[in-house]
This record gives sequence, structure tokens and C-alpha cells, in this order.
Amino acid sequence: MYNLEAAKQQEAAINANWDAWEKVKSHEQFIVRTAAYSKLLAAQPPRIEINLASRLLSLYMEGHRVRLYPVAVGSASTPSPTGEFTIVYKEVNPVWVNPKKKEVKVPSGHANPLGYRWMGIGGNYGIHGTNMPWSIGHSVSNGCIRMHEEDVEELFSLVNRDTLVKIYYDRLVLEPQGNDLVNCYIYEDHYGWEDLDSQKVRQKFAEIGYTPMVSDAEINSHIESSDGQLWPVKVTKYVAPATPPAVQK
Repeated sequence: MYNLEAAKQQEAAINANWDAWEKVKSHEQFIVRTAAYSKLLAAQPPRIEINLASRLLSLYMEGHRVRLYPVAVGSASTPSPTGEFTIVYKEVNPVWVNPKKKEVKVPSGHANPLGYRWMGIGGNYGIHGTNMPWSIGHSVSNGCIRMHEEDVEELFSLVNRDTLVKIYYDRLVLEPQGNDLVNCYIYEDHYGWEDLDSQKVRQKFAEIGYTPMVSDAEINSHIESSDGQLWPVKVTKYVAPATPPAVQK
């Protein structure tokens, strides 16, 4: 089950740094129209990452995650696509066209399911607002990514065409914090795409260089709940098993 409070806490933890980041970057080297900033963007352009399992959209600038937004994603029968895309089209006050009846169109306004911003990523898929804010945090769309109107308008102002959009499905999110601690989040398998068990969790920790200092029973308990709540996990550095010596013949 989607845990709104957990998502809000995770969002707040990321967004708390936004004002400070914006203040630091507001001096002359960060003015978008300067040549210096153009070079900076060319080296590390903004990118968007969307985790369908957590139903969260992250915005990265200069390699740092600076914004985290809750989103609605495709339903289990019409899942959102995964892979790497780019924003190919941006539109203010888009017109919604019924995908089943092309002649049915809804102009911009409160009745428009797209809200007031559209960022197309190819085909009929895009990131957009919504006139159904209750749907945010759920798997209910035809494959598009829905956002709260104030969130999509902010994101719209921060990214350009050709911005990379990476969409993936990862139930287990690990965020190293230093001091032998990794923040762990486990989300429900609402698409049925990723089965987890304690050994798979341990393997993911090993892939980022850590061994979790918790029992299999505790890991399995968190998998069973899959509530997206913050789970701070004490870790040690991962040491790969020694390769046994070759048998002499």
C-alpha cells in the first residue's frame, strides 16, 4: 500500500536543501543566459529520474538531486514505459485528445485531465499536471506521469527540451549516508515485476559496497510490509568471499 506520510517525509528531506542550493547557485555563474552556465549545463545537464515502484520523480542538477515530487504512474494493465527518453515537446495549456476517440477533445481548463503543463517524452507518453490530484501516489494512469499542478509548473520552468528522462522500476532504494549507515526504502510490487527476498536485498547492498548488519528475519519483515518507510540500516564495508585456492593435481 502506498504510504503517503513516508513519501512526504522523503520528499521533505530532499526539498529542505532546495532553498540553500538555489541561494548558492543564484549568483552570476548560475544565470541561465551566461556562457559560463551554458558550459556547465553542457557538462552536467539537468536530468529527470522516475521510479515507478516508489511513484517519485527526482530532478538532478549538476549531479545533485535537488527536487523530489510524488507522481501517479500507469496502472498495472497500462504500465508506464521504462527506459531512457528525452523531453521532445513542452506545452502550456495543452488540449487533451481522447486516445480512444480522437474526435473528442478537451481544451485547457479545469476539465482537462492534463492540467496546464505537458512535457512529451515520445509517442502518447508525457509528464503533465492533472485535474485529479487524489490520484497522485497511485498507479492509475494510461502510462503517463501525473503531477500536482504546482509541482509540474515548477518542473516545467526548470527543464528544457532534450532533458534526459530515465524511467525505471526499483522496489529497493538504498541511499548511503556515511557513518556506516544506509537509508533503505522498500516499496510494494504493484506491477508484479520485482520479487524480493533477503538474499536479493543483501546482494543489492553488496553491489554498492556494503553488508547490512541485520538478520534475514528483519529484512523479510520489511519486505512483507513494503510500505516505503525510511529504514536506517547499519552497515559494514562489503568484503567479497575469498576464492578457494586451485586444487593441485
